[in-house]
Amino acid sequence: MLGPVVALTAAAGCTGDDGETAAGPDETRVAADATGRSVADVEVARADGSSFRLGDYAGRPLVVNFYARWCAPCQRELPAVQAVHAEVGDEVAFLGIAEPPNLRDTRAMAEEMGLAYDLAEDPDGTALAAVEGLGLPITVFVRPDSTVAELHPGELDQQELRDLVREHLGR
Repeated sequence: MLGPVVALTAAAGCTGDDGETAAGPDETRVAADATGRSVADVEVARADGSSFRLGDYAGRPLVVNFYARWCAPCQRELPAVQAVHAEVGDEVAFLGIAEPPNLRDTRAMAEEMGLAYDLAEDPDGTALAAVEGLGLPITVFVRPDSTVAELHPGELDQQELRDLVREHLGR
């Protein structure tokens, strides 16, 4: 059985359709230390318009991946998240959160990539702001009591994500 931590992933250093980079790989960072902060009340939207809170996953480890279609590191990271989900999805819940703009295109990308975990949207950026993430990707590990255990800025490959899940879930 895995220990009591939830992982929340966002993405940084992404280049948009206009070629502008929000933050370079060495500039990926967080605005402040969110360790210990509760994310239970962070609300995200389903594609059908209904909403739910991250606290709905309380009591179970969770990996949340913030991504966007225009973000090249996100596109590289999504298959790794899916692979780790396939390995530990019975013990750890996974949630992908699409960031604007073009949420419809971002959802389509997730479907094209065969993501088999829960998907949601962060249309106004409040979920990413709640963990004080700047740019994409950022992985945030959250305990079952919905408090942040650690933030990990930057793109993760499959082995890095697997190791962090193991480290923060006590496996």
